[in-house]
Amino acid sequence: MENLLGSHALLSDDGVAVLHDAHREDYWPGIERYAFGYFIENHSLLLLKSESRFRELLARFPADNRCRCKYCGTGDRIEYRQRVARHLGAAQ
Repeated sequence: MENLLGSHALLSDDGVAVLHDAHREDYWPGIERYAFGYFIENHSLLLLKSESRFRELLARFPADNRCRCKYCGTGDRIEYRQRVARHLGAAQ
């Protein structure tokens, strides 16, 4: 989680941070530093500073949320992803 906290300062305005296993709530302090992002799939989250870059990637790589594994399909994981999506202004 410390790496995620530090990555925001290092990332260029057009940069993209990719976080795998992002459905874990302990990443929230780092995720909330970003203005934009979306779950490209239930386990991986793209985090961005730039709205234009966010819109570009969302158009090119639409989210695929079909995974219903034991981690993704539970109510608390779904609720957490929705909370993250609301914070990031992203489609779920």
